[in-house]
Amino acid sequence: MKQKLIAGIQNRKSNPDNTLSDMCMKNTFQGTRYAYQVPGTVETMKAFTQDGVKNYYNKLLNANRMVLVIVGNLEEQDIRKMVEKDFGSLPSTPVKPMPAAIATTIDTNSLHTESRKLSTNYIQGMLGAPAFTSPDSYAFRLAFNILRNKLFEEVRTKRNLSYAPQAFASTGFIPYSAVYVTTTKPNEAVTVMVNEMDTLKNDGFTDTDLRDSKSEYTTYYFMGKQSTYNTAYSLGVAKIKGSIDMTTHFIDHIDAVTLPQMQKVFSEYANGINWNYLGDESMIDKDVFNRKVE
Repeated sequence: MKQKLIAGIQNRKSNPDNTLSDMCMKNTFQGTRYAYQVPGTVETMKAFTQDGVKNYYNKLLNANRMVLVIVGNLEEQDIRKMVEKDFGSLPSTPVKPMPAAIATTIDTNSLHTESRKLSTNYIQGMLGAPAFTSPDSYAFRLAFNILRNKLFEEVRTKRNLSYAPQAFASTGFIPYSAVYVTTTKPNEAVTVMVNEMDTLKNDGFTDTDLRDSKSEYTTYYFMGKQSTYNTAYSLGVAKIKGSIDMTTHFIDHIDAVTLPQMQKVFSEYANGINWNYLGDESMIDKDVFNRKVE
């Protein structure tokens, strides 16, 4: 099993997107748990012993470390009987509470590069984001959905600088947002991306932008609810994060977002960018990557 997992880690490194993702997390969240590579490293994998893995596994068998989510047409009393029968003997030892949600702020620009011979260059810029428990989180996600559509139009459709520009917001315990592109013209692509963020920050979003973004999110939400797996998963994640309301009243939160609120939260967190670049380092102009969103 160790050899299999080590092979997977080594194979992961050969994928540029995986390498870029690891760079982003390490360079942005140094000193936090987010800087660790979730699949592990070759060194840590080699150091595991059979007794160590066994002891860790036994620690996981703890009712206080588990959340059971059931989605289906079942009676609660029947579920309780089944759960008691199969899980009732598990120990219930105390565990540390989940960490409090925080906001992430990035005020300055930075550039981290790794040279690799590739047919295209992989670039991702990391920005801040509000805490997922804040009402601003919903406004921020709508704003970045709008930004994603703007980047697709400007970077791909109009200028043909990339087939895959992207923008997204992550709602973890340590939140962040990001812009991403693969391109043979890194300076031009990054310039357009920053220009689009500048435009949204200074000229503002429109009522049409907000209406369309809400419509997209509503569609995604109900499409996801067609799957019992996605329903169970979203409930489980919301429970772990501390609020089932995050998923059961998701549409209410989205509908409540106003244009001034979205403008304010985007302006607050779209400032500094932690750029991560994988590819031909000779092609980049550092001044382009040093330009803040203003």
